[in-house]
Amino acid sequence: MKKSLLIAAVAGLAFASCKKDYTCTCVSNGTVQTGSYTVTIHATKGNAKTQCTSYNESDPKYATTCTIQ
Repeated sequence: MKKSLLIAAVAGLAFASCKKDYTCTCVSNGTVQTGSYTVTIHATKGNAKTQCTSYNESDPKYATTCTIQ
C-alpha cells in the first residue's frame, strides 16, 4: 500500500512539471513598427508565461504585447 502511494505521488509530480510547447503570440502597434509574430517556447506553463511576457516592449513610438495561446 505504501509503495503504491509513493509511486502515485512520484508520477503525479512528474506529470505536474512536464515541459510542453507553448505558442507565444506578439503583436506590435505603432508609428515605427507594426505586425505580429509567434515564438514557440518549450517549458512548463508558468515558465512559458514568464518568458512570453518578457518579450513585451513599450516605447513612445510603438508597443509590443505578447500572450500565451
